[in-house]
Amino acid sequence: HVNLPVPSPQIYELHQFLTEHFGFASAEEVLSGRGLGHIYGFLAGLDPRQALPTSHHIMTHIHSDPHARKSVEIMLEVLGCVCGNLALTHLPFGGIYLVGGMAQVLADYYHDSAFHRAFVAKGRFAEFMDQFSVHLVQDDHAPLVGCIAHLQHHGHDKP
Repeated sequence: HVNLPVPSPQIYELHQFLTEHFGFASAEEVLSGRGLGHIYGFLAGLDPRQALPTSHHIMTHIHSDPHARKSVEIMLEVLGCVCGNLALTHLPFGGIYLVGGMAQVLADYYHDSAFHRAFVAKGRFAEFMDQFSVHLVQDDHAPLVGCIAHLQHHGHDKP
């Protein structure tokens, strides 16, 4: 639940909206399934204390509702910024792997989105950022397979 980064004026306004209604603007309040509803509520001028549209509803109406489309664009911008910050902090030269429900739901929207622009928008380090590859993990069982492999590698494969 780290602070929501503010890479653009519109995200600043979203930050203010979340702070006003929740007391704190976290990345989680934007990058989770409910976060997509928070972004939509911000754009549509809805009160977040009331029932907001679900991420499923928003994704279902993405081609017919301008607020839904813009909500996804904002989410991808914030995700790119957060991932870029983490890349500069941890230097994952082996790649960055996006996992989870929302990462998968957005699979068709990464191309030509604000994700990459926000990811590399690190001032004099912008060119440096291009060396980090970003991958989407679409196998829901990947974490379990990885845990099993780790345990087997360390001799924990016996009953």
